[in-house]
Amino acid sequence: MVQRLALLVVLWSLSLAAFAQNLDAAGFHKRFNLVKNDQGEVIAIRLKAISARFTLKPFIEQIKNDILEEQRRIRSQGFADRESEIDQQLLAMGIDPFGKDGNEEGRTVKEALMNVGGINVEESFAAIEQTGLMREFEGRIQDALLQLDLSVVANLNDGRFFYRRNVAYTVVTWALEQAQKRFSSVPLLNLASFVIVKVHNLLHEQRMFHHNMMLHYFEHVSEADLGLTKLQVDRAVSSIYEYRIDAMLLPESNRAVQEWATYGWNKFYVQVRQGNNRARGLETSRYADYARVNFAFGEFSVEGNRKIYNLLANQHMFSGKPALAYDYSNPTKVKRERALLNLAQVALGFIPGIPSFIKSAANTFIDSMHKEQRLLEGALVAHFELNGNGVMVNEVYRQNINPYLVR
Repeated sequence: MVQRLALLVVLWSLSLAAFAQNLDAAGFHKRFNLVKNDQGEVIAIRLKAISARFTLKPFIEQIKNDILEEQRRIRSQGFADRESEIDQQLLAMGIDPFGKDGNEEGRTVKEALMNVGGINVEESFAAIEQTGLMREFEGRIQDALLQLDLSVVANLNDGRFFYRRNVAYTVVTWALEQAQKRFSSVPLLNLASFVIVKVHNLLHEQRMFHHNMMLHYFEHVSEADLGLTKLQVDRAVSSIYEYRIDAMLLPESNRAVQEWATYGWNKFYVQVRQGNNRARGLETSRYADYARVNFAFGEFSVEGNRKIYNLLANQHMFSGKPALAYDYSNPTKVKRERALLNLAQVALGFIPGIPSFIKSAANTFIDSMHKEQRLLEGALVAHFELNGNGVMVNEVYRQNINPYLVR
C-alpha cells in the first residue's frame, strides 16, 4: 500500500512537471505549426493565424483615425501651446526640434507635426480611391502573397530559401510607377506612395517579429517541449538568420549554406554578447537595478521607475542611448510616440516647399526610431507569455502599430 502510494506521488509529480513544461511551450504551439515530411521529420515552421486574404483597409483606417484624433487635439489648443507640446514630446524622444548643430531632420519632423491640422484626410483618400490604383495594388499584393507565403517563418533544409525569395518582388515598383502616372497633385502622389511602401514593409515585418519571438522560445524552452530535435532547432535558427542576408551578399549566403548547422547560433550569440555588453555599460550611468529579460531587452530602474530598454537598438540613428521599449509608470508612452512618428511621415508629403532629399532624410530618421525596435519586440511577447503575463503581451502588441501583425 505504501509502495503504491509512493508510486502515485511520483507519477503525480511527473505529470505536474510535464504540465508545467507544456504550459511553457503553449505560446509557441498556439502560433506555430511544425511542417513534417512523409518520414515525420520537421522540415519547416509556419505561422498558424496568418490570413490568406489581404486588404488595405486596416492600415488606411489606422491613418485616418490617427490624423482625425490628432486634429481634435489640435483644435483644443492654441498655436503656442501646440508648438510647446510638440517641442516637449520630441525632446523626450531624443529629437532636437530646433535644428541646432545642423539637425535638419528634427526640425523637419516638427514642421510636419505642426501641419497635421491642415490635412484633408477624407478628401485625400477619396481622391486616391477614385483612380482605382489602390484596388489594383491590393489585388497584386494578394497574388504576390500567395507566391511569397509569409506564413513560412523557417525552412530547415534550404539554406537559400529566403535569399531566393528576397530578390523577386516587383509589385511595389509597379505601384509607385503607376502612382507617378496617375496623380498630378504632389500631396496625393506622396500619400499614395507612402501607403504603398508602408504596407509592403508592414506585411514583411511579420516574419522578423515572429523570428525574434521564436529566438526567445528557442533560448528558454527545451527542444522536446517544442516538438523538435536539437538539430532541427539549430537549423531553424539558421533559417531565421538566413532571412536577414541582403540580396547583394552572395558570399554570406554561401557561408550560411556551408555552416547550416551552426550558422544561426553563431549569429545569435553575437547579439547576446552585444546585449550583455550594452547592459553592463548602462549600469555605470543612470540605469540601475538591471534585470535581464532576454537577448535583446533588459529592465532597469530610471529615476525610480521600472522601464524596459532595447539592448540592441538605439533611440534613433543619431543617438547613443538605448531605445525605450516600455515604461511601467507610463504604459501608453511608447505607443503615443510611435503614433506621432507615423503621423509625421504622412504629414511630410503635404508640406510644400521642402526639397525631396530633406523629406527622404527625415523619413529615414523617423524609421530609425521605431522600425527595428518594433521588430525586436517579438521577443518581449514570448518573454511575457512564458511568465504568464497576458496583460503585458497585449501591451506589446498594442504599441507595435502594425495592423497586419497576426496574434
